[in-house]
Amino acid sequence: MFLSKFVSDVVAPADIPKLLAEQAENLRKAEEIRKHLEKLKETQLHKAVKPIVGKMYDASNTLKNPIFDTTNFPLMKEFKHFFTQCDKVGAVFSKIDYYLQHPVLLVNAISGASYWICLTIAVGGLLYYLIGNKDGLKWMKGSVLGYILIETVNKGASFL
Repeated sequence: MFLSKFVSDVVAPADIPKLLAEQAENLRKAEEIRKHLEKLKETQLHKAVKPIVGKMYDASNTLKNPIFDTTNFPLMKEFKHFFTQCDKVGAVFSKIDYYLQHPVLLVNAISGASYWICLTIAVGGLLYYLIGNKDGLKWMKGSVLGYILIETVNKGASFL
């Protein structure tokens, strides 16, 4: 009771919203000061460490223009062309090596292409037989048997 009497005598009820607004403003200013002090501490620490490590890894120390312009050296274009061609040849050998290390992929590729090839040979052999030549029947039978053999190898290789 004493405290409420004291507060009501010192602060009028109409002044309370004004005092709350002032208190909120003071808290906001205190928070800004705290954040500013944290930033200062970080920058002071950064400044203390930067001379030791910063110059060594700083991108601003990188040259904008090269010291030597290597594009104008004699035979430079020929070297670039040569090495580009070597990369292409290396890529081909790399692919061949990959398929030799994974023969299942090679068998699958042959099997995928063999259907249309064997079908074309078989139809051609049938037409040749219908014309009257007996060799067309051999081509047709050989094509069908070859396709069956290729598919059998493909199925067996897929179990590996």
